[in-house]
Amino acid sequence: LSRLGFGGAAVSGEGGGYGFGVMTEADAEKLLKEVWEAGINLFDTAPIYGFGLSEERMGKYLPREAFIVTKGGVDWHSTKRVNMSNDPKIMEKMFLESLKRLKRDYIDLYMIHWPDPKVDIRRPMEVIRKFQEKSLIQHVGLCNTNLEEIKKASEVGPLVSLQSELNVL
Repeated sequence: LSRLGFGGAAVSGEGGGYGFGVMTEADAEKLLKEVWEAGINLFDTAPIYGFGLSEERMGKYLPREAFIVTKGGVDWHSTKRVNMSNDPKIMEKMFLESLKRLKRDYIDLYMIHWPDPKVDIRRPMEVIRKFQEKSLIQHVGLCNTNLEEIKKASEVGPLVSLQSELNVL
């Protein structure tokens, strides 16, 4: 993997949700292709980035060899109101939708996006492990988490990644 990764909120553009403002389809395509050609092969995204638009764009414009990281646990209602939940049913639905938007047979690294105080993290981890056993997820990690959640999640299986906020620029 490249030493630096590309944060997918940048291409979420006009989709809304968490993102950084307007980015046209053409600009997103150009940016993703330029980043790939510059040697970056690690791409991070999440469904909440553009309400799925970041994943869709990565699915369209990145080659199969790109290492894709996406997350579950932050979804939205039809009114675009954000819902942070690690409920196993929501996690399963979100994973399958991400797979479809990314146009992939599997996800390289799948993470729980945020801890959910209403749901024991071991429950969504069991869902993720089920997909991993079917080879639909290669690696599992956590994002924006804490030590207690890491310990509990590790009871279900090994974690290969812990992601926190960082912008080297």
